[in-house]
Amino acid sequence: MQFSTIKIKGQSLRVGIKTGSNNKPPLLIFNGLGSSLEVLQPFVNSKAVEDFEIIAFDIPGTGGSPTPFFPYRFSSMAKLANEILDHFDYGEIDVLGVSWGGVLAQQFAKNYPDRCRNLILASTSTGAISFPPSPTLWIKMMTPKFYRQTAYMVGVGADLCGSLFRSDKKKAQQAENNKSEITLRGFYYQLMACNGWTSVHWLHTLKHPTLILAGERDPIVPISNSKLMKKLLPNSQIEILKAGHLFLMTKAELTAEHVREFVLN
Repeated sequence: MQFSTIKIKGQSLRVGIKTGSNNKPPLLIFNGLGSSLEVLQPFVNSKAVEDFEIIAFDIPGTGGSPTPFFPYRFSSMAKLANEILDHFDYGEIDVLGVSWGGVLAQQFAKNYPDRCRNLILASTSTGAISFPPSPTLWIKMMTPKFYRQTAYMVGVGADLCGSLFRSDKKKAQQAENNKSEITLRGFYYQLMACNGWTSVHWLHTLKHPTLILAGERDPIVPISNSKLMKKLLPNSQIEILKAGHLFLMTKAELTAEHVREFVLN
């Protein structure tokens, strides 16, 4: 990715763009809770999407995007994403949302249906009305320590992704290299955006071709959530990966292969 900083209505935003060589629309990625652009690098660097044009940005309060003064809702963040696309003269795009970003992806597809060609939802749910996560692990993730202290993140990551994450030094080093920078206010703003939000009552109105990616051993977003979305979305398909919650990082190439097959078919 090539990084740049732009301003949209007074908000500075760090944007990453990887140029592509195929003739398909670019892929817009919405990142997970507390995650900066670096966390997406394993997926972006995958061979399966090496010819894809990819655009992503640090949510305000994470990475290189300063924290706004006021909190925001998913609708205002979807509007911001739309204005970023206008800034770079993009037209129709495919959308991939990961975890927290999957919620934002649903909102974007609802608010800008003509701009979203295909929708890909990974490790995500319908929000407030959904199947709950493991309480113990949820508490561990809902602390800024998870996003700001590498040793803590690696320890909890083993529960999220399996023992491989604990024993594989390469994965642990990757966690160190891709560690997010998030302000406390930015972290709580992201949590506040989720309060009361749900797509259960309108998800059936989305007509976009949709790929749902789920980890069969995901303790944060149990697989029941993906199955629920499959029932609600009229034009959707589901792929279940033998993975935990963070498969975009731990199984980046496999995830990219699923995305490629879906987008190009």
